[in-house]
Amino acid sequence: MYRTILLIDDDPDDIEILQDAIASLGQKQIFQTAGSRAQVLELLQHIQTLPDLVFLDLNMPGVIGTELLQKLKSSEATSAIPIVLYSTHTKEVMQQIARPFEPEHYIQKPSDYKELVRLVKDIIN
Repeated sequence: MYRTILLIDDDPDDIEILQDAIASLGQKQIFQTAGSRAQVLELLQHIQTLPDLVFLDLNMPGVIGTELLQKLKSSEATSAIPIVLYSTHTKEVMQQIARPFEPEHYIQKPSDYKELVRLVKDIIN
């Protein structure tokens, strides 16, 4: 079970919707959030407990999503943490962009909340 989940997205509304979708599954998680490259790096340097799962938006202004993905996957401390790419890109585009880094899951941001809950449930469970 994923107890601590890091949500990396520059859009506070997307973070809130994703948190709600995960929380709707009835499990108790602790959410950490970051909306920029600097926040992610700062958080990971000073965090007491590393996340069990990371949702990473590939489309953030001023951030190359693959750069953060590479940092997470190349760090000894975070390399084993499963990463879910969460983006407006299609799954196929995300797979092409992120192929060298081998993220565990891909979610194209759905326009339907129920679909998001279903996708998150497949990953969390």
